[in-house]
Amino acid sequence: MKQQHNLYSYQYLFKISSTSPVFIKKMITLFLNSLAEYISDLERLTTTKEITDLQKIIHKLKPSVLSLEIQGAKEVIALIDDTKKWDDAVQAGVERLLHTFKRIQPMMQHDLEFFGEE
Repeated sequence: MKQQHNLYSYQYLFKISSTSPVFIKKMITLFLNSLAEYISDLERLTTTKEITDLQKIIHKLKPSVLSLEIQGAKEVIALIDDTKKWDDAVQAGVERLLHTFKRIQPMMQHDLEFFGEE
């Protein structure tokens, strides 16, 4: 399996797991299992614009997003962590996360199907 993609990377997981395929596959699976809920919650919040709820969701997804080195997510998370109100920058950040999550979901699912076959 490729350790790095344009939108995300498994390099950190390989580093902390001593390249254990079981651990890496488990981490990817856990993230994918949560991703549909994250997407749904973020979509809802683009309408309700509840910053406190957004920060709670960001707190839950932060470890996975950072360990998978999802492109641009670290900056969006920092922005949301530091803000007190929902503004245009927060809206753009949430939309960026949504777009990225929707793109990587099938890519990661594909990675799991072929994990260890390279």
